[in-house]
Amino acid sequence: MTPRLAVLMLASVILTGLPRTAPAQKQKTDSVMRVIRARYQRITGSAAHYAQYETSLDSLGLERWVTGRGRLTAAFEADTLRTIVVNYAGTRGPVTESYYFWEGAPFEIRARLRSDTGRAASPSGQAEQRFYFNRGYLVRWVDPGHTIRPLTSGAVFARAMQLMADATRLIDAARRTRDHTVTPATPAEMAEAMQRELHGLMAAESAYHSETNKYSSDVVAIGYHPVPAVRITQLDANDRAWAARATTPILPGKSCVVYLGQPKKAPKTSADHAHPDSAREVACDRP
Repeated sequence: MTPRLAVLMLASVILTGLPRTAPAQKQKTDSVMRVIRARYQRITGSAAHYAQYETSLDSLGLERWVTGRGRLTAAFEADTLRTIVVNYAGTRGPVTESYYFWEGAPFEIRARLRSDTGRAASPSGQAEQRFYFNRGYLVRWVDPGHTIRPLTSGAVFARAMQLMADATRLIDAARRTRDHTVTPATPAEMAEAMQRELHGLMAAESAYHSETNKYSSDVVAIGYHPVPAVRITQLDANDRAWAARATTPILPGKSCVVYLGQPKKAPKTSADHAHPDSAREVACDRP
């Protein structure tokens, strides 16, 4: 047999084998995707019956997310975690990540963010990527144009693994949020929550001031959402100064206060009439 003939025969074997392998792999992936879609429909179809628990990302002490600029909402069916939705401020604008769980593991993750080109990829002005998993392995990726793409990009795998790592931390955070909601917080814990919310809001106001040279009187407009148990009252907001008070129904008559800049008069707490010693320091009534 000549070398040329040997090469041609080897190429023939390789080419003959490829068509048989690809359809088999596609058939397996399609079968897995049918199961995934059925699970997704089961979860979304029963969503109205789930108990939802919400908190700020700042209160959870999670890494990577910007302090004071994000929220987590977890949905449980009895004791079973079904979904987690995270909203936070990304480098190119608001980001929403939705995680769907089956038997304690994510099987579908949707990430909505602004497109790289800056052009609206959907009516909301955001693009959505979808990652599908089977037993922890990425089996399919749908790009922002709703096109199924081959799993050949290192960037896609890196993004998928980042989302899976995030999911691990978020599962624990979701359960802690639910357990904390079911079990009433102690006065000391609520005092810490008021301080934490003011620190988070202060970070958001500082970022807003660095961009606009003024402070905002609208908490939601700057992307901050306090936890439901804490109420924020803006006491002052102008070009030179900002001040706020935090209260909670769990500690009636008690409050925490903080200020930035140079207010005409430093704020004081409701019960003990305590003043912050300086800007950025939070003063609180004794719980």
